[in-house]
Amino acid sequence: MTPKGLAEPALVDGSSDDGTILRRLLGQPALRELTATPPFDSAVITDPGGQGLLGDPRYRTGLPQPIRAGGILIGQVEGERADELAAFLAACAELNEENRALASESLAKYRELSMLYQVTDRLLAAPDDGEVMALLVEEAKRFLLCDSACVFLLNEETGSLERFRCSGIPFHSRATLEVGDDPLGTVLQTGVGEIVNDVQADPRPVLADGGLRSIICSPIKSRNRLIGVVVVGSESPRHFNAADLQLLNNLAAQGGIAIEVARLYVALRRDSSTPADLIYGLEDRPPAVALLVLGAQHVLIAFMYLAVPVLIGLEGGLAPREIASLVSMSLIAMGLTTLLQFRQLGPVGCGYLAPGITSVIYLPPLLLAVNLGGISLVFGMTLMIGLFGLVFAQVLGRLRRLFPPEVCGVVVLMTGLSIIRVALPMLLGLGDEGMVDPDTLMVGLVTLASMVILTISRFGRVRLYANLLGLLAGYASSLWLGVVDHSLLDQLVAQPWFGLPAVPSLEFSFSPLLVVPFVIASLAANIKVLGLVTSAQKTNDVLWKRPDMRSIRGGIAADSVGNLASGVLGGVGISMSAGNIGLTAATGATSRHIAMVVGSMFIALAFVPKLSAAITLMPAPVMGAGLLYIACFLVISGLEMIVSRLFDSRRTFVVGLALIAGLGLELVPGAAAQAPPWAAAFLTSPLAFATTLAVCLHLLMGFGVSRRAQACWKGRVAGDEIFRFMERQGAAWGARPDVIHRASPALVELCEEVWSQGAEVELAVTLIYDELHLTMEVRWHSGPQEARVRLERLIGHLQRRYDGQARFQAGSDGWLVRFVFEN
Repeated sequence: MTPKGLAEPALVDGSSDDGTILRRLLGQPALRELTATPPFDSAVITDPGGQGLLGDPRYRTGLPQPIRAGGILIGQVEGERADELAAFLAACAELNEENRALASESLAKYRELSMLYQVTDRLLAAPDDGEVMALLVEEAKRFLLCDSACVFLLNEETGSLERFRCSGIPFHSRATLEVGDDPLGTVLQTGVGEIVNDVQADPRPVLADGGLRSIICSPIKSRNRLIGVVVVGSESPRHFNAADLQLLNNLAAQGGIAIEVARLYVALRRDSSTPADLIYGLEDRPPAVALLVLGAQHVLIAFMYLAVPVLIGLEGGLAPREIASLVSMSLIAMGLTTLLQFRQLGPVGCGYLAPGITSVIYLPPLLLAVNLGGISLVFGMTLMIGLFGLVFAQVLGRLRRLFPPEVCGVVVLMTGLSIIRVALPMLLGLGDEGMVDPDTLMVGLVTLASMVILTISRFGRVRLYANLLGLLAGYASSLWLGVVDHSLLDQLVAQPWFGLPAVPSLEFSFSPLLVVPFVIASLAANIKVLGLVTSAQKTNDVLWKRPDMRSIRGGIAADSVGNLASGVLGGVGISMSAGNIGLTAATGATSRHIAMVVGSMFIALAFVPKLSAAITLMPAPVMGAGLLYIACFLVISGLEMIVSRLFDSRRTFVVGLALIAGLGLELVPGAAAQAPPWAAAFLTSPLAFATTLAVCLHLLMGFGVSRRAQACWKGRVAGDEIFRFMERQGAAWGARPDVIHRASPALVELCEEVWSQGAEVELAVTLIYDELHLTMEVRWHSGPQEARVRLERLIGHLQRRYDGQARFQAGSDGWLVRFVFEN
């Protein structure tokens, strides 16, 4: 039975609770003691429904006095001095609720700050801005419980917004948005975040066709500069508030800082990737005089190979004028090839200083062609190797597993070694009887010594011109010792300064009998290009890890276009010059601007008979010394590529047998004397033979080698055992030592952190290798929440220390950490 007056509605002019607030208040000992002592001991305290909470029911007299807190009826007081006690309890209740609200808000802020701290740690650990933006949209959706989160970055050139990352329903179906009068544009103009709780009712044109009804937009800033906008939204109408906007602003601010850090890190790595010993890097522009001198050095090296068209012309019985035409047209093709190589124009060009020359690899099949069908067959088969090279460049991406670094290293190493067979007799002056000519030897030694001394000299930038100065020293010593044939000097004087090259009578023919030797020679030349472009990449990038296949395909395509041009113009086979690639490493000048000068010089020299004759009449010992100088750098570059991967017995035989076979043909020239005609062009080239054998052995030795390895450790194991497991698998796969040396300690530290939670935790480790990446997956049963927080911090630390990408996943079947290291 409700006492009289307690249920009167006039007393309850607002909302009421169920007495919880008052019960919580009276639960405090100090208040209970206060109400039990005079003058309040004769009062009764009830809840809004009239149920007694404190006091003797006998004292329930008089009009009940309401107790209100924040306009809500929380109870009533009856008895003596009820009004005073009600006012006192109301004040205490209001103060108590304010303290509770403040504590609740502080706790929420603490949780928010804790989550933001963890997110910041993950954002700053991301290796690039793409990963930063992926984490940003993921966390924005998780924090705000939204259906969509997208990051748009401002393109400063076009002034438009480009969608870089999106999770969930896209804000807009287009990847690019023009900055206009919409909320995104307003945020970019003002730098202040904005809430649009009803997209359809907003008077501005909201460019959102993804079906979002409510959105929040926050600016992304970097160095006080607006670089983009992050947008989160909901499919159904939702009331976003200021707290939601503040939270997104905080995430966007952290994301902007992380994007800037990631970009600075990438820029730092790009800047630090230029080797310190390069004087003129790819993008550097040497002074005009230096450009001309450096270009002249490359022309001198390339002119050594113009003996190829001369030999073909002599073998075909051509007149001197026709031979001159063959040389001039080959020069023009060399110039075009060089100009195509230094830039990557679509699918053509490797992007490096890589002059083209008339290649000795094509000499054996070209001699067969000129004997079988005359000069017209030479032109026709040159066109064929150009077409074959274009096809090979397109399928090379699918065949990249055939050409790992050790195979490319064999190609470059054999290229350097094959130069010795040509260069050493020239330097020694070996005659028909095999006797060394002392004067010729002296000239060669003076030339080679000059180049070496100038290269290692510390006097300014004299190293840049070591090759040219050495050649000049060789010319001077040749004149002094009388090594130069004076009849050749008379021929040089008789040559005009300028003249149009004779146009050959262009006729084309084709022979199926020569397809095999030309395809084999073209394959060897293109694999040589693969190795040389790889060497150029390594020369220009101290952080080189693996061949860039796009650049290599472009290099092969440019060579092929050069062969097509040579065939059409009336020249011979063109290929990238190993000597010139070696010269760039020797001089420390790899600037693309030098390539423009070299290509232009080649074309110009086709119209300057006197200069081209002066270069082609270079004394033999001078030419031999220059070739040996270049061979040194090619040999070392090849060896570095070979040892850039861990070795096991399989790779030992791939490299060892290929080199033995190539050197065997060099040391025993008669080994291929009885080979059939179709194989003669292949076996007479040690480079082609060693290259083909290395590829075949790599295929054979690769059978049975799994690209996946697993280990399961039931409880703590020693770190040495983990290191041995990693090194054993790395050697079997031929991974780079640097990758294994980074992945191994990362795995050890992760395992030790997991085992710190319990020494008997079972870990399952899976390694996956694919030439490009080493992926490492570690699985175990889940642990407590505090262990997860420590683990996420450790993963961020391991990413930064060991330069890998890591991701943590928590699922119903346990926890997974996945590391990815570039190989």
